[in-house]
Amino acid sequence: MNPKTFLKVVVYVPSDYVYLIREILSDIGAGATHHYEFYTFSVKGVRRSRSLAGPRALLGQTDEIELKEEERIESFIPAERKEALLNEIRNVHPYIHPIVDFYRVEDSTCFSHFEEE
Repeated sequence: MNPKTFLKVVVYVPSDYVYLIREILSDIGAGATHHYEFYTFSVKGVRRSRSLAGPRALLGQTDEIELKEEERIESFIPAERKEALLNEIRNVHPYIHPIVDFYRVEDSTCFSHFEEE
């Protein structure tokens, strides 16, 4: 059994920020094994949202639905790097509250790459 705990990280990013977020993921060690680095997976999609009135309504027009092309970027990190990664993403992500999800990964076959050689 692998002694480290890993998290799958999922971040939703506007299309014009995907390369920057991937660089941050790589710099923090996401997607790195003994045999690979910079390992990510992306799915393109469209975010739909409507800004409400108030001081935080920064995107789109109030009361109108805005469509924005985004990518869902997935990778994995050692659990102890979670806070550092989250801080780095918050520093560059264009949204005030970026959506970043972390999932604990158990019994994934890809983590056999982390076993001592």
